[in-house]
Amino acid sequence: MRVSNAHGHLRREGRWTGGRVPYGYEVAPNPDGPGRVLVVNLDEAKPVRKIAERVLAKDSLMKIATDLSKSDIPSPGHSSRQSTGRRSDSKQWYTTTLKSLLTRASVPQPSLEQRPEAAPPRGAAGAG
Repeated sequence: MRVSNAHGHLRREGRWTGGRVPYGYEVAPNPDGPGRVLVVNLDEAKPVRKIAERVLAKDSLMKIATDLSKSDIPSPGHSSRQSTGRRSDSKQWYTTTLKSLLTRASVPQPSLEQRPEAAPPRGAAGAG
Protein backbone atom coordinates (compact mmCIF):
# COMPACT_ATOMS: atom_id res chain seq x y z
CA MET A 1 0.00 0.00 0.00
CA ARG A 2 2.80 2.45 0.84
CA VAL A 3 4.56 1.80 -2.47
CA SER A 4 1.44 2.35 -4.55
CA ASN A 5 0.65 5.51 -2.58
CA ALA A 6 4.20 6.76 -3.16
CA HIS A 7 3.96 6.04 -6.89
CA GLY A 8 0.63 7.84 -7.05
CA HIS A 9 2.16 10.83 -5.29
CA LEU A 10 5.10 10.92 -7.72
CA ARG A 11 2.76 10.70 -10.74
CA ARG A 12 0.57 13.53 -9.42
CA GLU A 13 3.71 15.66 -9.14
CA GLY A 14 4.69 14.76 -12.72
CA ARG A 15 7.72 12.77 -11.58
CA TRP A 16 8.97 9.50 -13.02
CA THR A 17 8.26 6.47 -10.85
CA GLY A 18 10.87 4.23 -12.45
CA GLY A 19 10.79 1.20 -14.67
CA ARG A 20 11.27 0.87 -18.39
CA VAL A 21 11.34 4.25 -20.12
CA PRO A 22 8.60 4.54 -22.77
CA TYR A 23 9.80 4.85 -26.36
CA GLY A 24 10.03 8.51 -27.32
CA TYR A 25 11.07 9.62 -23.83
CA GLU A 26 14.14 9.75 -21.64
CA VAL A 27 14.68 10.34 -17.94
CA ALA A 28 16.11 13.68 -16.81
CA PRO A 29 16.62 15.44 -13.49
CA ASN A 30 13.50 17.21 -12.27
CA PRO A 31 13.99 20.94 -12.95
CA ASP A 32 11.40 21.79 -10.29
CA GLY A 33 12.86 19.87 -7.39
CA PRO A 34 13.93 16.39 -6.33
CA GLY A 35 13.56 13.26 -8.39
CA ARG A 36 13.46 12.62 -12.11
CA VAL A 37 10.97 13.31 -14.88
CA LEU A 38 10.29 12.04 -18.38
CA VAL A 39 11.21 14.39 -21.20
CA VAL A 40 10.73 13.91 -24.93
CA ASN A 41 13.66 12.23 -26.69
CA LEU A 42 13.70 14.19 -29.96
CA ASP A 43 15.46 11.39 -31.89
CA GLU A 44 12.72 8.92 -30.95
CA ALA A 45 9.84 11.40 -31.18
CA LYS A 46 10.27 11.77 -34.95
CA PRO A 47 9.53 8.11 -35.74
CA VAL A 48 6.62 8.13 -33.27
CA ARG A 49 5.07 11.07 -35.14
CA LYS A 50 5.63 9.35 -38.49
CA ILE A 51 4.04 6.15 -37.16
CA ALA A 52 0.99 8.11 -35.99
CA GLU A 53 0.75 9.92 -39.34
CA ARG A 54 0.88 6.62 -41.23
CA VAL A 55 -1.81 5.08 -39.02
CA LEU A 56 -4.02 8.10 -39.59
CA ALA A 57 -3.35 7.72 -43.34
CA LYS A 58 -4.76 4.14 -43.02
CA ASP A 59 -1.45 2.26 -43.44
CA SER A 60 -1.59 -1.15 -41.79
CA LEU A 61 0.41 -1.80 -38.63
CA MET A 62 2.03 -4.78 -40.40
CA LYS A 63 3.28 -2.57 -43.25
CA ILE A 64 4.56 0.07 -40.82
CA ALA A 65 6.33 -2.57 -38.68
CA THR A 66 7.91 -4.13 -41.77
CA ASP A 67 9.16 -0.77 -43.02
CA LEU A 68 10.54 0.17 -39.60
CA SER A 69 12.33 -3.19 -39.27
CA LYS A 70 14.04 -2.57 -42.62
CA SER A 71 15.10 0.93 -41.56
CA ASP A 72 17.90 2.05 -39.26
CA ILE A 73 15.43 3.02 -36.53
CA PRO A 74 16.07 0.91 -33.40
CA SER A 75 13.03 -0.79 -31.92
CA PRO A 76 11.98 -0.08 -28.33
CA GLY A 77 13.68 -3.30 -27.17
CA HIS A 78 16.99 -2.68 -28.96
CA SER A 79 20.11 -2.65 -26.77
CA SER A 80 20.91 0.93 -27.79
CA ARG A 81 17.91 2.00 -25.65
CA GLN A 82 18.62 -0.25 -22.66
CA SER A 83 20.94 0.71 -19.84
CA THR A 84 19.98 -2.33 -17.73
CA GLY A 85 17.84 -5.43 -17.94
CA ARG A 86 17.20 -7.60 -20.96
CA ARG A 87 19.06 -6.47 -24.05
CA SER A 88 18.56 -7.36 -27.66
CA ASP A 89 20.43 -6.52 -30.83
CA SER A 90 17.27 -7.09 -32.84
CA LYS A 91 15.86 -4.09 -34.67
CA GLN A 92 12.63 -5.97 -35.28
CA TRP A 93 9.40 -4.01 -34.89
CA TYR A 94 6.11 -5.77 -34.18
CA THR A 95 2.49 -4.76 -34.65
CA THR A 96 1.88 -5.24 -30.93
CA THR A 97 4.75 -2.85 -30.18
CA LEU A 98 3.22 -0.22 -32.46
CA LYS A 99 -0.22 -0.66 -30.95
CA SER A 100 1.04 -0.27 -27.39
CA LEU A 101 3.23 2.66 -28.43
CA LEU A 102 0.22 4.50 -29.85
CA THR A 103 -2.27 3.62 -27.10
CA ARG A 104 -0.25 3.58 -23.88
CA ALA A 105 -1.74 5.49 -21.00
CA SER A 106 1.47 5.53 -18.94
CA VAL A 107 3.03 8.36 -20.91
CA PRO A 108 2.55 11.87 -19.59
CA GLN A 109 0.24 13.86 -21.82
CA PRO A 110 1.04 17.50 -22.62
CA SER A 111 -1.03 19.94 -20.63
CA LEU A 112 -3.33 22.38 -22.40
CA GLU A 113 -0.71 25.09 -21.89
CA GLN A 114 1.75 23.01 -23.94
CA ARG A 115 -0.83 22.39 -26.69
CA PRO A 116 -1.98 25.79 -27.90
CA GLU A 117 -4.05 24.23 -30.66
CA ALA A 118 -6.25 22.45 -28.11
CA ALA A 119 -9.53 24.05 -27.18
CA PRO A 120 -10.09 24.81 -23.49
CA PRO A 121 -12.35 22.37 -21.64
CA ARG A 122 -16.05 23.16 -21.45
CA GLY A 123 -16.84 25.53 -18.66
CA ALA A 124 -13.30 26.91 -18.57
CA ALA A 125 -12.67 30.59 -18.94
CA GLY A 126 -12.56 31.44 -22.63
CA ALA A 127 -14.45 28.33 -23.70
CA GLY A 128 -17.23 28.91 -26.20
